[in-house]
Amino acid sequence: MRPDTSLFLAVNGLAGHSPALDLLMLFFAEALVYFVPAVIFALWHGRNDMWKKITWGSLASFGVSSLLSALLGLPRPGALGVGRQLVSHKLNGSFPSDHTALMFGAAFSARKNKKLFVLLLIFATLTGFARIFVGVHFPLDIIGGAVLGAAVPFLLDKVSEWR
Repeated sequence: MRPDTSLFLAVNGLAGHSPALDLLMLFFAEALVYFVPAVIFALWHGRNDMWKKITWGSLASFGVSSLLSALLGLPRPGALGVGRQLVSHKLNGSFPSDHTALMFGAAFSARKNKKLFVLLLIFATLTGFARIFVGVHFPLDIIGGAVLGAAVPFLLDKVSEWR
């Protein structure tokens, strides 16, 4: 049993009791990531160069996360028969969470714009929590995605300084 299973069960145990809450959490878990391309488009259309940082930060975070989850192949709760899944998901690698990495990558790429950073950070946190709620990730998967998504934009900034 994973060390974070009890925390997973506490959060995931809230699922299935309120159709409205389930629907909200499904939105946060699955659809909130589409806010990132909308922000990128709005910044690009507004001629704000931050769209480049958010694009690269979110895509790089997602790419590294996808690679790690494929290499590590840690099982999702559904693969272990743990909890209730509100959304069907392939039973591929769960650590780190790709959705969470992408969202935190976008947030930390926007860290120089405080209002946008806070908004994206809230959305990233909601996405991570909701991924546990709907039963597709353990809490450590979310923490791993958040740490990765926070670190990659800083690394990209360091790499761009070397040019």
